[in-house]
Amino acid sequence: MAKATQRAFRRAVKEASKKLDKRIEFLLIDAFYIPYVSGLPRSTKKIKGNGKIENSKSKQLAIIRGDEKSFSIAAASIIAKVYRDSLMGKIGKRSIYKRYKWFKNKGYATKEHREAILKYGLTGYHRKQFVETYFSNFFSSQFP
Repeated sequence: MAKATQRAFRRAVKEASKKLDKRIEFLLIDAFYIPYVSGLPRSTKKIKGNGKIENSKSKQLAIIRGDEKSFSIAAASIIAKVYRDSLMGKIGKRSIYKRYKWFKNKGYATKEHREAILKYGLTGYHRKQFVETYFSNFFSSQFP
C-alpha cells in the first residue's frame, strides 16, 4: 500500500477523533491494516473459514473484499469515491489541469486522459505508482 494512503488514513483517524471529541476505538477496513495508528495496534488476526475471528483483542479488522461483506465498508467506499470524483472535477477546472479533462473523466484512465499523460506528463495529483503500472501493462500488452 502507498505511504500516502497510510498517512491519509492516520490523519483521518486523528481528525475524526478531534471532531467526535473522543478517541477512535476500532477500525473496520477493506483488505489491509493501517500500521502505526496511535492507540490502534496492528493485529495478525484473520477471519477463519467459519467466520470466527482468531484474535478478538485487535483494534483493527481488515476484511478482504470488505465492500462486498460489510455495509459500513461499502458505505465508506461510496462516500470516498463521490468525494474523490468531486475533488477531481474541481481540480480539473483549473486552467493548468484542463488538458487532462479531470472535470470529465475524474482521473480514470480514459483514452483521452492517457493521451494527455503521454503528451503533458504527470502532475502532483497523479497517482504515480498507478500510472507507471498501468502504462507498463498497457505497453507490454500492445507490443509483446
